Amino acid sequence: MDAASPKKQKPFIVTVTDSVRLPKGLMGTVRFVGEMQDRTGIYYGIELTEAKGKSNGTVGNIRYFKCKNKRGLFLRFGRIQEVIANNTIHRIGINDCVELQMANRKAIGVVRYIGVPTRCKEIYYGLEFRKPIGDSDGSYNDTRYFKSAADCAHFVKASSTHIVKIDNDKFEQQEAATPDAATTKSDGGDDSQQNKASASRPIQVDIYAESSEDVEQPVFSVTVAANFSFSELVSSVGRMSQYISTVFELRFEPLPTDTVIERKTTLVLTEEQLLLLRKHSASFWMHGKFVVMEPLLKGIALEEKASYAEALAVYERIMHKKQDSTECLTYYANCLVLLDRFDEAEECYQKALDLNPFCGDICYFYSRLLEYRNKYDEAKNLCNRVMAYVKKAKSSVPAAHHAIHYACYARLSQKYVRLSMDRHNRSKLSTQQRLEQLIEEKQQLQYRIDALQHAKLEGAAGTQPHLRQLSELNQSIHKLEKQLLKKEQTLSDKEQLLEHKDSELLAKHNEIKVLKQSLSKFLAQSRLEQKNGQLPSPPTSTTTEESKQVESSSSSNNNTTKQDQ
Repeated sequence: MDAASPKKQKPFIVTVTDSVRLPKGLMGTVRFVGEMQDRTGIYYGIELTEAKGKSNGTVGNIRYFKCKNKRGLFLRFGRIQEVIANNTIHRIGINDCVELQMANRKAIGVVRYIGVPTRCKEIYYGLEFRKPIGDSDGSYNDTRYFKSAADCAHFVKASSTHIVKIDNDKFEQQEAATPDAATTKSDGGDDSQQNKASASRPIQVDIYAESSEDVEQPVFSVTVAANFSFSELVSSVGRMSQYISTVFELRFEPLPTDTVIERKTTLVLTEEQLLLLRKHSASFWMHGKFVVMEPLLKGIALEEKASYAEALAVYERIMHKKQDSTECLTYYANCLVLLDRFDEAEECYQKALDLNPFCGDICYFYSRLLEYRNKYDEAKNLCNRVMAYVKKAKSSVPAAHHAIHYACYARLSQKYVRLSMDRHNRSKLSTQQRLEQLIEEKQQLQYRIDALQHAKLEGAAGTQPHLRQLSELNQSIHKLEKQLLKKEQTLSDKEQLLEHKDSELLAKHNEIKVLKQSLSKFLAQSRLEQKNGQLPSPPTSTTTEESKQVESSSSSNNNTTKQDQ
């Protein structure tokens, strides 16, 4: 297919009656563009050429368009791969500004709906005005298609000659160049206020992960104003610490066919790049997707390969840019522990705990290090101090902190078990050396007693001190042999514990991998079914059993860790 052909390129506007190409080779025609009940964002209703959809155009109790059963599909703009535009109709898209010639005046509104309403046979545009100059609140023929204030909406036929599209960028430039237009004409003032309201209206922006396996589905969505700034976008994304770490960067990926925007993008999104994108198009965010990049994941991947020095270098570079990140400090300190740099690790843990006293991850790792270094009083005081602070400031909002990767817990647990085994091995070696020394002394003393008895140079009184000394040596040897047996048993238990943790970690990795695959399939199925108004089917018994196994393995791992402490 020729990408240079204007009919086959993916246009900025997708409207009803356009033909589209979807993933997995599906083809269809757009029948609906707008909001859906109980969902956020803009959806596109597609009538497929094959019976591979999920509905007949109805979701819940609302019919958005008519088609045969299993020919209807609702999806986001990002799922559309290619569009063949229908140039015989108005090229007006969702959220476009239009000028409508009404009875005695012209009014400017924003397109909120495109489709064929209930009990109608023609395509209609649902417009929203800033002032009550319409005749609806977003409902038409007793069916609500979008929400607006009373008499602030109006539905008009797409074939009407009284509707004209206005270029958003040119309109904004005209308003900025003529700030006194509101004082010269009342209608111009209304249009300016409506345009400002359109620019500040809330929109939903999907955020995708750089390393996401399901690239077609966003990780989460944020709600910002249509004229959002770079700081507002970063702040909204940063509040989603349950999904991503607090150390991140954003990148805007335009559609493959939009070469103009592609020339304006760089690897990392900046304030200057955002201004260039907005200058090109006021609604540029509809023609691409935002991708979040997490630099800490590179260090975690290096730790998985046991490249701790390289991982430490990655964390150091991040710390120079983000010095107040408790996550980066914690990963950095954990890596120092793996490299046996305990003093530096204590300083990092203390600094991270000062920044975020609420964080349980930091308290856990810090207390484990203090316990290993036989600083039990300090570890106890640390836990008591954190608990007292949490009780005192429990009403405060804790700092954003993404949960530490589960593999870090496993690596440090193995590290402390090995360190403990090394300590017992050193103790065992010292006991063996002392035992060999006493056995050698016993042999020398036995030789002297045998020589005295053989020569009969001394009487019973002379041999008595040597016999007493020999008895004491025998008791010391017997005592040391018991200690040696005890230490060998301890080492054997530690070795079994380490083998158990290794096998448990491997099983946990496999279980999480299988569970992740099954859950991703279930989530993808549930999203599709929710888009088409069907209830998602419950996860299979296998998934439930796997979840229980992962929970049980996690609890057993925690119990083992507590016993080890």
